[in-house]
Amino acid sequence: MDESGSNGGGQMVHERAGQFILDLIKGPGYRAGDRIPSERDLSEQSGISRMTMRKAISHLVDLGVLERRGTAGTFLPTAVIRRPMSDGMFAHGISEIVRQCGGVPGSKLLVFERHAADLRLAERLGIRQSDPVVVMRRLRTVNGQPFCIETTHMADARVPGLVADDLLGKMSFYEILRERYGIRMYGGEGLISMTSASPREASLLELGRETSCLLLQAVSLDVDDRPMEFLHSINHPRMVEFRGK
Repeated sequence: MDESGSNGGGQMVHERAGQFILDLIKGPGYRAGDRIPSERDLSEQSGISRMTMRKAISHLVDLGVLERRGTAGTFLPTAVIRRPMSDGMFAHGISEIVRQCGGVPGSKLLVFERHAADLRLAERLGIRQSDPVVVMRRLRTVNGQPFCIETTHMADARVPGLVADDLLGKMSFYEILRERYGIRMYGGEGLISMTSASPREASLLELGRETSCLLLQAVSLDVDDRPMEFLHSINHPRMVEFRGK
């Protein structure tokens, strides 16, 4: 068969090369952010020349199906979570934000404990020093990929009876706040900065050691402008964008 022509069934070879790649990355072995095989490997697997395979890859890159990362290779685009930084920035929980971005949210509970608030945390939450505070740390995922580590601090008096098992069910934390405690989150005050991931954080986010991450520190307010939560969020630098108005 002529590499520049059809395969006898009306399909051009470069189209067949593109379809081979699409079929490959749609399989169960690939997810957003994964590296695809090299041109040589794809050529050997498909029986199509490397030059034709290179053109097919370039075409898929132009379409946004794939992305090149310098000498690292060609990858499936990483899912991007766009987090609002404007009025009503906490009106939607992270699970809902992930769904709005077209992803499937997931969560793994890392820490759930209660301890006494220090002075700084008490001031942020509008409570007294030494008042009990619920602390929960969760690894948040989109389509199975980790994109942030969120630590929530909340006055125990706001969520009496809350236990770790409550966060392992089908309801999101924001849904629990609304339906069980009558708390509706809305706005907040936040600060975004860069920070180096600790070895533990880098491992959880599947990053290299000391990779620079986006740090969000924020006090979230309910619809009555009462401080409800202090949030410390470490975000994957390639998977999260913060957007204002």
